[in-house]
Amino acid sequence: MIAMNGIADGAMRLLQATREQLHSKPTRQVEPSEVAEKAGINPYSQEYETTIRYLIDHGYIEPYPNWDLGSLGFYRVTNKGLNEILSST
Repeated sequence: MIAMNGIADGAMRLLQATREQLHSKPTRQVEPSEVAEKAGINPYSQEYETTIRYLIDHGYIEPYPNWDLGSLGFYRVTNKGLNEILSST
């Protein structure tokens, strides 16, 4: 099992990796599975699912409001998530 601080570390790495998806976009739509490997996380693993759940539970991302896109793995970065991304540069 992954230690809680390991989950938090992985979550912050994944959140930072989504930054390039936000660059020059008018929306906050991200697809974390596309950049998970850059964060050192296998997007097909339980670690990925746990990391996504951590980001949602702590208010960094939220399921995409359009169910069709949300069901495809899209999320929206919240204000808190955006602040974290921008403060870590």
